Amino acid sequence: IGKSPALLGESHRLLASSYLRSRQPQLKRANKHCQILLNAANVTEPLRQRGWLLQCEIELAQNDLAAATAALDQVPADSDLVSSAKLMRGRLLLAKASALQSSQLKSPLEAGSEEDGADADDRSATDEDISTAASPLFTEALELFRAAQAAAKASPDNIAQSAYLIGVALRKQGEAEAALEQFIRTRKRFYGTPECLAASLEETEVLLELGRT
Repeated sequence: IGKSPALLGESHRLLASSYLRSRQPQLKRANKHCQILLNAANVTEPLRQRGWLLQCEIELAQNDLAAATAALDQVPADSDLVSSAKLMRGRLLLAKASALQSSQLKSPLEAGSEEDGADADDRSATDEDISTAASPLFTEALELFRAAQAAAKASPDNIAQSAYLIGVALRKQGEAEAALEQFIRTRKRFYGTPECLAASLEETEVLLELGRT
C-alpha cells in the first residue's frame, strides 16, 4: 500500500472493522487500529468521520456509553454519513433505555425478600420513575431509526438495520403487535440478510409471547 495516507488509513479502518465484527470480536485490536486511524496525519475528513463512527461502535460493544457518545459527537451534523450517525445515535439511546429497563426488571430477591410495606412502595415508585425515564429514550430511538432510513445516501445496510431495530425498540416498549408487524416486514423486505434472520427469530419469540403458534 506504499505510503499513501488514504490507503494506510483505510487499511486500519478495515482491520478495526474486521476485528470488531469477527465471530469472536477482538475489541482491543479493533480499538488499536481505530486509534491509529484517528490520530494519523493527512487523513481525509470523510475517512476520519468513518473512524469516529467505528470508534463509537467499539465503545458501545464495551458498554461504555459515555465514550461511545463522545466519539459519535465528533461526526458533524451535516456529514455525508448522516444516516450512519443517526443509526448509531439511535443504537446508543436504545442501549441506555434497555439498561434502565433491565435495572427495573431485576428480581426483588436481589434487594432482599423481606420487604416491608414502605420498602415495597419505594420500590414501586422507583420502578415507575425508571419507566418514565426509559420511555422517551425508546421514542427518540425510534425517530432516529426512521430518520436513518429516510436520510439521503442511506446505504442498504443502514436501511435494513434500522428496519430491524425499529422492531426491537417497539418490542422493548411493550408494543408487541406493532413489533410483530415490523419484524414480518423486515423479514420479507430484506430476505437473505442478517437482519432477515434476526427479525425471523424475534418474530417467533413475539408470537410465542402472544400465545400464537
